[in-house]
Amino acid sequence: MRHLRHIRRPIVRALPIAFAIVAAALCGGLAIAPAGAQTPIPPTRTPAPTPIAPLARIVTPVRGQTLADSVTVQGSALLQGFARYEIAYASEPDLKTWTVLGGGTQMVDNGALSTWNTRALAPGEYALRLQVFGADGKSTDVLVRNLVVAAQATSAPPAAAATVAPAARATVTTPAAAAATPSIADAFLKGVRVTALAFGGLAAYLLLKKLAFALWRRVRGESRIDYGA
Repeated sequence: MRHLRHIRRPIVRALPIAFAIVAAALCGGLAIAPAGAQTPIPPTRTPAPTPIAPLARIVTPVRGQTLADSVTVQGSALLQGFARYEIAYASEPDLKTWTVLGGGTQMVDNGALSTWNTRALAPGEYALRLQVFGADGKSTDVLVRNLVVAAQATSAPPAAAATVAPAARATVTTPAAAAATPSIADAFLKGVRVTALAFGGLAAYLLLKKLAFALWRRVRGESRIDYGA
């Protein structure tokens, strides 16, 4: 009996633990993995992207500002499912006709949206509009009104440079220069005349020389006859 008592006590003490294990298994609260099985790793959850609040804002220019030359339009163009944005202007107070001056396909957060050249605009008041379009075709708009385009200063044309006429050059005509230079034909005829005169003079000289020599011989011959008589 003493031996049975020693055996019964551990069994009685283990009964509550056994009942708890059986109850947990029946309720599905305890999963007993087979030997060699790996414990499954729960999947990593990807955090959802932070939604972008729609924002169409023009920081500059501001309402009532006077514009001149080229103006940088600054602001923000943000939208969930962003597609594009567009900047346009219209004449006050009739805002029916809008003229697009710029835009983009990238979102802008407090930066330069476009450049507005006001030089070609007539003086007066204008409105500026920013439209941000989503992929679904919907848009978010913002207006800046009563923008004053001042009259552009026109630069005076440059004065024409004075042209100084060159001083007249005096020409002194001498009597020798007054006579026109003979033409080629006149020079040829003059040369012929000079040559003819030269040959004529030479011929006359030779003829006179011959006559003089003949006369000299005759006179000499007569002188010899006289002495002989």
